[in-house]
Amino acid sequence: MTAEDFVNATPHTVIVGHDLCAQPSGHVAHLVSSSSARKDYSRLLGVPSVGARVHDRVEGLPRLLPEQVLIVSHEVGEFIHHCPGTVPEYIWVVSPDMSPECAILDDAGRVVGTERLIVWQELDEISLDLESYYQFEGADINRILGLAD
Repeated sequence: MTAEDFVNATPHTVIVGHDLCAQPSGHVAHLVSSSSARKDYSRLLGVPSVGARVHDRVEGLPRLLPEQVLIVSHEVGEFIHHCPGTVPEYIWVVSPDMSPECAILDDAGRVVGTERLIVWQELDEISLDLESYYQFEGADINRILGLAD
């Protein structure tokens, strides 16, 4: 895959090692809650605090072609992972892995990239979904998956 195959739906440039530099696409995928009501726990804890927000959908997703990979924030990726049908099944969804062992830091300790991406679907699932999509469309699945000579 090339950098053009990755659509970055975050507001930040995503750098993965020396292999990928994905500029923001102009679309920012974000979670939305239909309810703004949150329980106030300030009196109970003695400091300003509220209950967790419950999100029910993702907004800001770009239109993608089946061979493209969607880069989203970890929070959005996790929501998509746990809520099947949020994106078409043939779309690959990934997020930068910002765990301590993968985050790339500059000399000042700021995050400037990552060593790897988190894939939010099992690869077998993606391959099957792409195969059924391309079988219908008549495309060469081996070329799309990078398996062709």
